[in-house]
Amino acid sequence: MADPRSQTDREALAALVGELAQVRRELRAQQQLVAQQSTELASQRAQLDAMAGAVRPTTCSPPAPPPGRQGWTRRALLLGGVGAVAGAATMATAGPAHATSGAMLFGAGNNAGSDPTSLTSTSLVHTLRVNNTSSGPSLWGSATSAGGVVGTSDTGTGVLGDSPSGSGVVGMSHTGHGVRGTSDTFPGVEGDSDSYCGVVGYSPHGMAARFSNGGTVGPPSTGTWQRGCLYAPSDGSVWWCVANGTPGTWRMLAAAESTGAFVPVTPTRVYDSRAPKPSAGAILVAGSFRDISVANGRDLFTGAITVPNLMPIGVRAVSLNLTVAGGTGTGTVALAPGGTATYTASAINFEAGQRLANGLVTPINPTTRAIRAFAITSNVHVIIDVMGFFR
Repeated sequence: MADPRSQTDREALAALVGELAQVRRELRAQQQLVAQQSTELASQRAQLDAMAGAVRPTTCSPPAPPPGRQGWTRRALLLGGVGAVAGAATMATAGPAHATSGAMLFGAGNNAGSDPTSLTSTSLVHTLRVNNTSSGPSLWGSATSAGGVVGTSDTGTGVLGDSPSGSGVVGMSHTGHGVRGTSDTFPGVEGDSDSYCGVVGYSPHGMAARFSNGGTVGPPSTGTWQRGCLYAPSDGSVWWCVANGTPGTWRMLAAAESTGAFVPVTPTRVYDSRAPKPSAGAILVAGSFRDISVANGRDLFTGAITVPNLMPIGVRAVSLNLTVAGGTGTGTVALAPGGTATYTASAINFEAGQRLANGLVTPINPTTRAIRAFAITSNVHVIIDVMGFFR
């Protein structure tokens, strides 16, 4: 006769095997649920926002035993553990979702739609400061047709970028300005670097501009420079790098005493002291001077204006032909900008009765467009024709 305990054990074992199989099926279902929950980031974030401030349990309590039974069944214990694992996995895998317009969420993608976001501060240091300890940019702004990053300030700096090894401020645009700065009282764009150019401008057609304000006199004598760099030392000159190198090849664009490009004109009479106008045939008397306008072209015989504003306002120097005639003795004529108290060199020397001409370039008064002619030791008539000017 079979042992009834063996039959009971077999039945219990079979029941346990069936129960374990069911647990495995439910475990797989829980795992699928966890995977689904980990992809539903927006829904999870909405739930977290709704529960803001509430303390979430880190573990799940096992379900209460059914009525009339004491303790926990193996199935309840197993499923309770599965629930705890599922809850922990959900918390661990569910990342932050994109937030709608509302509270700012750090470490998440925030999407405010068409709602603007403003930061207002009375801080004397800064309204917003962003630090990135990695190698990426601290602040990145992009826009379709407006400014990616726009900063305005009444008395300070609109946008300030500082980086120990990269670029302080980087601006990129396909059709507009990469970086544009305006200021009423300070520089529109200010750049400072210990080892690179303070401000770099890039264009797909070549180097837009690179500026450097140095503390030296003349072009840089050290460092490696690229073609397209603009260098402004402390002496007030401006230099342009035309070839890469150390320190590169430089050409001076301007200085305190320099002028701009030469603009040639058709040779034109602008003054004749023998003509009726503008001096009524008055000879230049020895020991005196006369301010002579070179602004307008004049008729060769009458002196009447035929070409108004032949020399535009702002002209700093002219190329001219100076002729003297009717000198009463040996003498000299000197030229200087209009309003100048004295002269420093002669423009032409002559003997009595000689008619001589001399071509030269001389600075003029850019406001009055006049030169001052000095007659030295002899009376003489003065005739001036211009060939061009320097802006």
